[in-house]
Formats: sequence, C-alpha cells, structure tokens
Amino acid sequence: MPNRAQREERSWTDAELLSTAGQFPGVGSDANLAAFDRFRSGVSRLVGKRRATLTAAGSAASVKERPCVFLLSPSGPPPAIAERCRRVPMLDRGLEPIEGRVWFVSHVVTVGNWMAATFKSDEKLFRFIAEELDLGQVPAILYDPRSPEPQLRVYRAGLGDAENCSFLYIAYTEISIDDIFWRIDAIYRNQLVTPGVQSRGRRLWKAASRGLPERYAEVLLRNALETGLQGAFPMCKVRTEQSQPAGRLDIEIEEGVLDQPGIVKRHAILEIKVLREMTNKGKAVARGVVGKLVKEGVIQAAAYRDERVALAAALCCFDMRSKFLGAECFLCVNDLAAKLQVHLRCWHLFASAAAYRRYLKESAILTTTHTE
Repeated sequence: MPNRAQREERSWTDAELLSTAGQFPGVGSDANLAAFDRFRSGVSRLVGKRRATLTAAGSAASVKERPCVFLLSPSGPPPAIAERCRRVPMLDRGLEPIEGRVWFVSHVVTVGNWMAATFKSDEKLFRFIAEELDLGQVPAILYDPRSPEPQLRVYRAGLGDAENCSFLYIAYTEISIDDIFWRIDAIYRNQLVTPGVQSRGRRLWKAASRGLPERYAEVLLRNALETGLQGAFPMCKVRTEQSQPAGRLDIEIEEGVLDQPGIVKRHAILEIKVLREMTNKGKAVARGVVGKLVKEGVIQAAAYRDERVALAAALCCFDMRSKFLGAECFLCVNDLAAKLQVHLRCWHLFASAAAYRRYLKESAILTTTHTE
C-alpha cells in the first residue's frame, strides 16, 4: 500500500497529462464554475498561496494580524472610494500582504484594489463595510488568520447579513474524510433524505409508496454528490467514473499542488453503493446480496485508492430498504475495512416524509431514555 508521501503527489504519465491538460494551470482552471464559485475558488487559492509564502519565509501568520475581507466587485471599487484604494495587478501570486485590508476583486481574483481596514473589533470592521462604505449587500469572503485553524467565512448576501455565513476550505491544505462526510451530510439533508427534497431530474424512487427505487439510482446519487462536493470544494476538481485497470471508480476529489504544474494531490476516493430490498420492477433482492455488495465496495475503494495514489478511501452506502438499520450493514466488513483502511458511512433514504418523521421521533425518544 502506498505511504502518505507517495499518495500526496506523483508525476503524471504523458497520457494523464494530455487527458487533464488545463485543469490546474491557474487562472481559468475553474471556468466551468458559476461566477460566485469562481470567486470562492480564487480567494481560497490566493489565501493558500499567501499562507505558503509566509511559511516559506518563516513568518507564519501572527495572532496580531487582522482579518481581511474580499468583496466581489468586477468593476473595481466604487467611484466614491476609488482614490482611497491601491491597485495590485498580480494579486494571485500570493506575494502581496492581504491582512488588515478590504479587497475589491472580480470572480477570477487576479487583480485587486485594496484599502486599509485595521479595526480593534470585528464589529467595527463589519460596520465599516456595511454602513460607512454602504457595501453590506456585496458578496464577501472574510479571511481570519487569528484562529488556531485559520478560516474563510463566506457571506453570499454580504456582511450586512452576518448570520448568513458558510465556511470555505483554504486551498493547498488537506481535506479530511470527516470534512467530506460533513459535506455529504448537508447534501443528504437538503437534497436526498426524502422524495420531497429530491429535484425532478434526480428522483431516486420509481414508486416510493411501494418501495421501488429508480433503476439508475446510483448514477443519480453520484451526480448529486459530484455537484454538491464541487460546490463545497471549488478549489478542487471532483471527477466521476474514472476508468482504470482495477475498475471504474465513482468519485475522486483532487487538487493541483501549489507551484507544481502537472502534480495533483488526490484527497479521497469515494465508492458509492445503493442498498435495496426490491428492484425497480418489484422483485425482492436475494438474501445475502447486500452483504456481498458492501464487501465488494470496501475492496473496490481500497483498490482504487492505491491505484490512484489517493490519501483516503471511503465506502458511502445509501440504504433504500424500508427499515432503518444505520451502520448495521457494515457488521460483516468492519474488520476488512479496518485492515484496508477504508472509511465507512451510511445514509438512509426514506420513502416518505412520514417515515422520516417517525425515525426522528424514535431517535429523540431513544436519546432521552439513554440520557436519563
């Protein structure tokens, strides 16, 4: 099994370079994303480069440094404050200090205009942007270097709506399998858990009332996860259905290595399995099939990780059976998964909102009983 250093980066073959040329060259590598996601991706990469520059210089971020704010402003700073700003034509190199400033950038985050914003409290910084500059409605990303784990906080509706905040990972730092599971949890809750939250093009049930799944439920799930994870990690490339000698993997999350064109870090390989008790035609699934499917998934995830030299592998099961069994489906493979270093996680797809409500009620009662 490849060690961690081997998994982090390796040289590509000519075939791989040809097939992925242009994916991670820098500016424009995220051109297929929406403007707001490109803005998030650009800021994430810039901050990642800035942190790498400080580390290389032996001057890691100090708790005395102030946060900075990036405002999505394609036309530059507003005319009323343009004279108070200074322009940096190659901001994306990560060499320019960014802390303690308000930055006006486009979605590609290559050129920036900044003005000083060193305040003693975060509240004053927010008020300065939202009230004095009257830019509280402009999409913003705040970088806080003072935290033990520096953060990027995304305000899609602007700093005027401070409670509407999400977190963004800083590029060129490791994305753990727990980070990925946390994002899948959000996709599951918002888009998958019941038929009512599933979009028209991603219905996982052929006839939910009869417990009949769609024939291509795996494909629909994979597509939903690809879209959701790409949005969660805009600085990465989320690939699906990659073919190799060991088979065809479901999902791969990779990221270009800073200042090393052609080298990538593959954060994780995800193998997706759907657990059924009936086929889409109403035929009962034979006993023992689920166990074989789960075991196969563990072996596949490990093989794909080793072949792709990835940092982690996980088997993600989506259980469409009528009874919620949680992680019970993994009882037969726990030892194998531990040996092969494959992470396991299961999500239940309820056939109705009523079934989901019953599960929540039973879980609450069980939790209360255990607490008492």
